[in-house]
Amino acid sequence: MTEASGGRKPPSQGKRLSEVDVNAGGLRPRSPRRVIAIRPLKLLVAVALLVRFVVLFTGAWAEPTRVYPFSPDSPRYVTLADTLLSHQTFGKSAEEGTIHLAVEKLRRANETLPPADANGLYPEAFRTPGYPAFLALFGGTNGLRVAYLAQCLIGAFASLCLVRIALTMGCRPRAALVAGWLWALHPAVVTADVLPLTESLFGSLALVGLALSAHKVTPAGRVLPGLCIGFTALVRPLGLLYLPTAIILGWRTASRKWLAAGAMVLAAVVPAAVWAARNASTGNGPRVSTVGEMNLYYYGAAYVISESRGEDWFTSWPARVDQLTARLAGKLEPGADVFALARKEALAELKANPITTAKVAAKSQVKLAIDHSAPLAAGLYGVEYKPSGFFSDLLRGKFDSSKLTLRGLIALPWSALNALITLLAVLGAVRAALRRRWALVFACTIPIVLFSAATFPVGLERFRLPFMPFLFVLAVCAIWPPERAAPPAPAAEKLI
Repeated sequence: MTEASGGRKPPSQGKRLSEVDVNAGGLRPRSPRRVIAIRPLKLLVAVALLVRFVVLFTGAWAEPTRVYPFSPDSPRYVTLADTLLSHQTFGKSAEEGTIHLAVEKLRRANETLPPADANGLYPEAFRTPGYPAFLALFGGTNGLRVAYLAQCLIGAFASLCLVRIALTMGCRPRAALVAGWLWALHPAVVTADVLPLTESLFGSLALVGLALSAHKVTPAGRVLPGLCIGFTALVRPLGLLYLPTAIILGWRTASRKWLAAGAMVLAAVVPAAVWAARNASTGNGPRVSTVGEMNLYYYGAAYVISESRGEDWFTSWPARVDQLTARLAGKLEPGADVFALARKEALAELKANPITTAKVAAKSQVKLAIDHSAPLAAGLYGVEYKPSGFFSDLLRGKFDSSKLTLRGLIALPWSALNALITLLAVLGAVRAALRRRWALVFACTIPIVLFSAATFPVGLERFRLPFMPFLFVLAVCAIWPPERAAPPAPAAEKLI
């Protein structure tokens, strides 16, 4: 990595990522702009690709579906992709999974289950179409290897996008480059890029959209980054949570700020609105996905009940699902929306147990901050990872030293890395705030808070991946804090 110091080079001397002002915090610059030479950026992308290819070709390439037993969500995505290819319909012939079968039974009983089409397919409303459509582009099940290759390429390119984003936020060039390296090499990101799950496409596409939003363009030019972010909402329903960061990144360079922000928001909202209308037309209600209601009820409410009774969340979960399903069945009226009732009952349960809900949320957030993806990484090689259960016991106030075995704690360095990044991110946010880098602080903390709240109560590393880039940016700011922002220009100077 090289930095221009003691004055800028003429444009003809060397290639640069861009001449992004390191003081891009919404205030006047105090020092010459710094840039990153092209060579370290090429190295960044090359190493990111190499690491992903090593994992891909030593693992999932031999048997692309080998990870299915270790990743229960994967078969549904691939099945939906295969259905898109064979019938041009986004649906399934049969439901599967504990909570899906329970809800299907309830909907069939109160006559709200949409009818199957001529091919015996029921319209899918739980998963959004973005990722199955992506897999279908490469041939569904038969094209999984090519889809993995594409994810590796996009994931490696996303590391470059993160450098651009960090520079626009006001990070020093060295810090921005290190943030890109964290994305390129973090084991969770690398693992996600070779899995048939949404996390890879979701995170990479969001970084592309955010990088595009940092460019100086006309209000009409904000449509493209808006559409990128809008498509992430079809990959996972929470994609629109990136909008505040996109607006902040593009605010300073926009010619007509409010018009530009409005154009980007409109472009981002349209895909989700269209899909919500599709779901309404198929009898699934005007919603982008049913995942929010189902998770809130069958996980949020379930875990709160188990916590209030002093039971283990996971071992008691199957019985809790039966209990909650019976609860819905007793209150469900003919023709009523099952998902709306589930949301109502879940919120009532959380409201009735505020202290327990807070405890569940706190435990989930701690797990979210340090959880690892070792089971998925091992599953790429067909190996079952058996966690020790030590940390789960610790969250319940139990200390069992017998579980501190080498095999059980094999993922300890992974969790330690995540804990370190989280602690550094907190420190980085403080240091950036002390330097009045408010654009950086809010552009990073807003998505972290929003995505963290949306994961309640499932604290998995998969659900930390969407806001991990912002943790990386804040973490590097703890080591290389951004330059202190200059005070606002006097009114007379502004007139000049």
